[in-house]
Amino acid sequence: MIEYKFVLIFMLIGLLWLSFALLDAKYNLRLLSWINGETKHPFRSEGFHKSKMKSFDSKSQKEEALQDEILKLKERIQVLEKIVSEPSYELKKEFDKLAKQ
Repeated sequence: MIEYKFVLIFMLIGLLWLSFALLDAKYNLRLLSWINGETKHPFRSEGFHKSKMKSFDSKSQKEEALQDEILKLKERIQVLEKIVSEPSYELKKEFDKLAKQ
């Protein structure tokens, strides 16, 4: 009889956990974050962990971050242009065209 009580307790805990997950997903209540200690209050937005949020102190930091991202994207584009403009890549495309005909 004692075994059934433990099974029942674990089933109830699981059901509670699933219901909290459903409420979190549907209504964005952050109940699981509150249970895990990641937020102080599940219904207020100021309770988020500071380490998980990327915050900027000033407008200049935002601008610097955007400029860094733009530079990284430009570098990636240059690499992709080099790959596409290689003669072996163009030759392979021509062979593929001939193989389809």
